[in-house]
Amino acid sequence: WSDRYEDMINYVNEFGDALVPAKFPQNSILASWVDMQRSNYKEFQGGSSSCGITEHQIHLLNKIGFKWNFIASDKWNIWYEELKSYLKDSGDARIPRNFGSNAALGSWVDTQRRNYEKFHTGISSCGI
Repeated sequence: WSDRYEDMINYVNEFGDALVPAKFPQNSILASWVDMQRSNYKEFQGGSSSCGITEHQIHLLNKIGFKWNFIASDKWNIWYEELKSYLKDSGDARIPRNFGSNAALGSWVDTQRRNYEKFHTGISSCGI
């Protein structure tokens, strides 16, 4: 747990937040660990005594701004973080719709492009 927590601190220091994308190629182990912490926390809240997370660990994660629950805007921000990660690695944000290594990111970028076009043509239900 301590090693992943250190990874989490490094992530926060590098990216400025604790929103590790679900598919984070630089550290897929961290992405899985973050998902597990959220699952464990839900069990903890439900009163499980064998949930895999302690109050102290919850406190440590809270100190660095860890997000336990998501709303729609949080999901958008996570995809945005994935896009920033791609940009940092590739030098551009021209992700094709059927991007092989992360098709979901390609689809999200395609949706953002379509919403942007709708916004500029005056469609009020464009998602922006």
